Amino acid sequence: MESIALLTQLFIAALAAITVAHYSGLPALIKTWINRNFSIPYTWIKVKPLDCHVCLAFWLALVYRVASVTQNGPFTLGTAVQVLLQAVAASAISHFLYRHLSK
Repeated sequence: MESIALLTQLFIAALAAITVAHYSGLPALIKTWINRNFSIPYTWIKVKPLDCHVCLAFWLALVYRVASVTQNGPFTLGTAVQVLLQAVAASAISHFLYRHLSK
């Protein structure tokens, strides 16, 4: 049952990353604001991880899993490896979903 909950959390992080990076318009708004206020050419502005769904899924899953692990007990090397692998899995799920949802 715990593995189903974990998989659901990773899917939610992946879908949230896809929504923010590609459909919300938030990265474009931030780039436009930076362009207007600081006179930086629009094409030079990178707002990673907000404009990359794979990067954003990784960081969302990483932050969420670190927060949930530290609530339940000490943060050890073993849990750190698990959290990193789960964040990489969220990135892979995000990439897989975006490739198949965008067709």
